[in-house]
Amino acid sequence: MQDEQDIRAVIAGYFEALYHGDVAGFRRVLHPQVRLSSATDGTLVNLDLETYMGMVAARGRHRRRGATRARTRS
Repeated sequence: MQDEQDIRAVIAGYFEALYHGDVAGFRRVLHPQVRLSSATDGTLVNLDLETYMGMVAARGRHRRRGATRARTRS
């Protein structure tokens, strides 16, 4: 049961960091050698941690832009 709680905490930390545009928060939950992939607009993009952190920092906070979060069950 503790493993599940730990996993849920990491996932929650990821989404909190995403919502707040929190680079330090991402660094707490992502492995330094992470590779993030996306196929937005049909183009495959692979990012390393530093590239993604630069994008997060430049994008700003969803919260500041008035975005809302969906409630998740725990």
